[in-house]
Amino acid sequence: MPFRFITLKLPMVNCCWHKIFLFTFILFSIGAGPQLGPAVSPSLERLLAHSRLARGTSLGIAIVDIQANQTKEEYNSNMPLPWASVSKMLTLHYALSILGPQNTFQTELLMNDKGDLILKGGGDPSLNTDGLLNLALSLKTEGITKISGRFFYDENNFHNQSEIANFGVGDEAYNQSIGALNSYFNRIQVVRSSGNGFRSVPLLPHVHLGEGEKTSFAPGQRFKFLENSEQIEGWLYSNGKRYDAIEELPIKHPSRFTAEIFADLLRAMQIQVSAPEFLPSEKQNELYKNAKSLAIHRSIPTFDLARSAMEYSNNLYTEAMLIKAARQDTGKNVTLKEAATAMMAWHKVNAPKIPWGDFTMINGSGLTAENRFGARTLAEWISSAHLTKFSSEAASQYYWALLPMAGENSWLRERWNQPNIAHRLWAKTGTLDFVQSMAGIFVARSGKLYAFSLTATNLADREKLDKGEQMPQARAAQFGSKAKGLFMDIVKDWYERF
Repeated sequence: MPFRFITLKLPMVNCCWHKIFLFTFILFSIGAGPQLGPAVSPSLERLLAHSRLARGTSLGIAIVDIQANQTKEEYNSNMPLPWASVSKMLTLHYALSILGPQNTFQTELLMNDKGDLILKGGGDPSLNTDGLLNLALSLKTEGITKISGRFFYDENNFHNQSEIANFGVGDEAYNQSIGALNSYFNRIQVVRSSGNGFRSVPLLPHVHLGEGEKTSFAPGQRFKFLENSEQIEGWLYSNGKRYDAIEELPIKHPSRFTAEIFADLLRAMQIQVSAPEFLPSEKQNELYKNAKSLAIHRSIPTFDLARSAMEYSNNLYTEAMLIKAARQDTGKNVTLKEAATAMMAWHKVNAPKIPWGDFTMINGSGLTAENRFGARTLAEWISSAHLTKFSSEAASQYYWALLPMAGENSWLRERWNQPNIAHRLWAKTGTLDFVQSMAGIFVARSGKLYAFSLTATNLADREKLDKGEQMPQARAAQFGSKAKGLFMDIVKDWYERF
């Protein structure tokens, strides 16, 4: 396997501008895939030298001329690095390839001959109060004023997980649960009450908030979850900490949470109903015997879900689509990690010319530093996949159209708003503390189309965070800001040069 020695100059962080250090690294060239171009141009070398990224930062850079099928430039492109939410690019392509663009999630309301009401979940990540209200109104318009039997919620038909990623201190709202029944993106607002305590909005009987006067909180932890076997959302807070008037907490048991919201809506419709009960899998045959479907709520089509997941970087949408796709792909009920494994296997089979190398994914959203692959892997994959057409009887839609567009969408609207780049660049960005990434497609000034990938991470600092160590937030923010600035400079240089 051929390789090149490349010596670059980067500024030391803890010294004056004029002092620099030299470091040498090896770039390995893999035989498969596009023909390799120059490894590092003088202009890229200058940008790296003046980036002022902290010592210990690992970068991965690659750009591919799509028409020529040629790698134009690369830097440390084979090293597997974290990509944060850029992982969603691979996940949503897989999900749409398996499910198609018009597939939907389904939530069903049934009643058996005993008068028991059953809310049956199907993993819909977009289910919210409007969908639940429609189900409730289907009872009200039939003149039903009382559920004579019991009220069960069934979460047996989809994987349930109390949090997406096993990191942090447990109270991060973005690290929410996944379930057969979901609502409010599996988050709940809690507000300060007049007595200096907290109450939930909506006020639900299974959400308990109390003062943890003698409770030990981890560094950075503001609320502490009380583990229990009854699907209670129990949290402790400390009067010794400062809180906002409104805080947001992740829901750990989404199906129970959604069932409680549905029961609350039924009562608002003047329909009497008992407290929700968990439906055990061994009771399914008994309770579904002679059950009649009363109403079905269907999600928006999968392509629209994927578009929202890409633009708003929605973790719940992405993971739910991954699990549903892997279940259809493998024919088995799968956990989130098993779904990610199935996705990796599918990509390797369906894109055998891509140099996958040490391609690792443990979830679909990128809410982890363990999803790792090389910049060259990603850039070459984007080059090969951007015109994938997802077809159904109702519609045909292209993968490229999923990507946020510069000058219009999300972070790209805020920073990539120059007239010459607006509507010429489509990309997904990713952010974790000490991880910043960006990948996509752009049309250069020459009119040529390029696929690119950029990532920066401080592996040592990220590892400390994942082990629960407290790191200065300002340091993480500074890292992200400098990496974003470097990415903008690199893409602008490519736009003019290529």
